[in-house]
Amino acid sequence: MNDRAPPRWILPSLLLLAVAVRLFAWSRAAMMMNDGPDFLWQAEQLLAGDVRAMLAHPYHPLYGALAAAFALLTGSVLSGALCVSVASGVALVGTSWWLARRLLPAERWLPVAAGLLAAISARATQYGADIQSDGLATALWLLGLAALLAAWQAARPTNTASRERSTRVSDSELAASPQAASSSAPRVHVGALLLAGVFTGLGYLTRPEVLALGLPALAVVLACRGVAGRVRAAVAYGVPLLVLLLPYVFAMHTETNTWGLSLKPSLQLSGLSSAPFVHQAPPDSPLGSPVAWRDRSRAPERPLTGAARRDAEATEAMEHNPPATRDAGMSLLAVRGEPVARAAAAALDDFVHAARLELLLLAIVGVAALRRRRNALLGPTCFAWCCWMSVVVAQLALVGYATNRHLLPAIVVLLPISGVGLLHLARGGTLLRVLLALLLLEGLRAGTEEQRQDHWGRLEALAWVAEHTPEGARFATHRRRDAWYAQRPILVTQMPVNDADFQALITEHNVQTFVFDERRLLEHHPDWPTKKNLIEVARFGQGEDVALVLRPTTP
Repeated sequence: MNDRAPPRWILPSLLLLAVAVRLFAWSRAAMMMNDGPDFLWQAEQLLAGDVRAMLAHPYHPLYGALAAAFALLTGSVLSGALCVSVASGVALVGTSWWLARRLLPAERWLPVAAGLLAAISARATQYGADIQSDGLATALWLLGLAALLAAWQAARPTNTASRERSTRVSDSELAASPQAASSSAPRVHVGALLLAGVFTGLGYLTRPEVLALGLPALAVVLACRGVAGRVRAAVAYGVPLLVLLLPYVFAMHTETNTWGLSLKPSLQLSGLSSAPFVHQAPPDSPLGSPVAWRDRSRAPERPLTGAARRDAEATEAMEHNPPATRDAGMSLLAVRGEPVARAAAAALDDFVHAARLELLLLAIVGVAALRRRRNALLGPTCFAWCCWMSVVVAQLALVGYATNRHLLPAIVVLLPISGVGLLHLARGGTLLRVLLALLLLEGLRAGTEEQRQDHWGRLEALAWVAEHTPEGARFATHRRRDAWYAQRPILVTQMPVNDADFQALITEHNVQTFVFDERRLLEHHPDWPTKKNLIEVARFGQGEDVALVLRPTTP
């Protein structure tokens, strides 16, 4: 690696690498993520022409809509959704390349490093190679940041040397990077702000948290000179955002007769809706399935710190809107999260866990290489990181709920800085290069490791249900996603359950088939086969991956 510009074939190669890595990761997942069937359900409703049903679902519609569009080409909503996820990974690589070049143009190889990390880093691959909206939302978040960066640089041009100057990333030579090659006067970059508004609106239609782009957008507006310039910038950003946002807001109002920005339970609980109760998903969607709720008096305590944190009441209210909560008239205000200080500490702890050691080490090396240097990389990166982390802290403080995938947008903003660390190690001695190779390989391994491989027996059991039960017959099972694989409605059973409540639901929904993990059944309800007169009609899997198909001795 030298000071010459990287060959033009490298960017297309990185884009192809991102596609290959994500397809390989998908091939190593036995089943999709639990939310996946709901996005596929949205796509199916759209293809069937039932737009209202699609918009009535709490999940925002863009991922499902794009899956439906790709399904017209691929022939199925599953392959269409996978195309959306893979294309999001490609967009993430391209945007990371552009951001790195814009933030540190003196380092010609930084775009290559940032693009490589975007293509193979563990979390970007793990959540971008599944039937899930996080990859698309993260790509739109980063695209919005790129557009806002262009607008910021236009509003605050610098009078420095040309971008064509190349500088090695080293402790002794890494210096300030020019933002512009000329001393042009400050201006409002209307085109960039329009694009930023579009990306924010599209991000909102994917995940409402992407509205956090409004914080850096506000900074850009305030950076513009004069009242007229600020008004012009605000209009350029706000108009496309409102054009994309308002139709969905009015659609939600039509459905619920309340105003808000989201029907997602976790976001409703965070105050983005005026509805006094959690919105119920359409009953024929996986999320709208009836649920036999976990008996908290018999369930083991869950830790309230780290990535496993869940507030018990918030989890129940968010996931399925239990009938008991609705009937009792429990307000959303009754569901509490965590104190702000504890939420901030938990968010930072979760971020360290989610970002993984290899990416954090590269970021630390990158910051060390940039220390005591005035540059345009650290400031925007830290600001963008803080903007997204404020969303995570707010969600933890209000609801007590956040997972690794909610932190993906905060992770990807570190890619340019981690790219600096990558180049610093690549230009070091043999030991540093060996360390770099190990870090990259570990990230690639973690992102493509086998997912949910203990569910093969369950898949066979669900295939048995699809073959041996009449269409429309509801069966009891553990996970929402099982409805997709069996193509049957389900009764979600969260073991351990209250026997009386479970029996009432079985009777109400005429459940005649049960698909349970043998391990869970023996742990929580070993007496069910006798008490409920259930007989084993099929068994699939081996070891701990054993799924049982049970039926009552008499209908």
